[in-house]
Amino acid sequence: MKRHRSARLRAGDDWMEAGVCAQSDPEAWFPLEGGGLSMANRQARTICRNQCPVKDSCLDHALVERISHGIWGGETTADRDRILAARRKRTRILERDGQEAVA
Repeated sequence: MKRHRSARLRAGDDWMEAGVCAQSDPEAWFPLEGGGLSMANRQARTICRNQCPVKDSCLDHALVERISHGIWGGETTADRDRILAARRKRTRILERDGQEAVA
C-alpha cells in the first residue's frame, strides 16, 4: 500500500514495496472522504483483492494500526470497521463462553 500520513510504519514493513499499489497512482487507493468510491477506487480495490501478493499483510497492517483512510488489503475503511466489529463480537462471545479468542 502506498504510504499515507495516517499509516505508522515499523521495521519489517518492506512488504509494502511488493504491493501492486506501489507501482500505481496513489490517488486510486485513497477515496475522497465522504464521496464514496470512484471508478478508479473500485478498480484499485478489485486489483488489490485479486492480484496483490501482499494483500493479507496489508490488511493485517491496516487492522492492527487502525488506519482510518484508504483501501488496504482490498478493503475500504467501512469494510475494515465491519471486520473489527465482527472480531470484537466474536471475542465477547468466546469470553462469555469461557473460551480464548484467536485472531
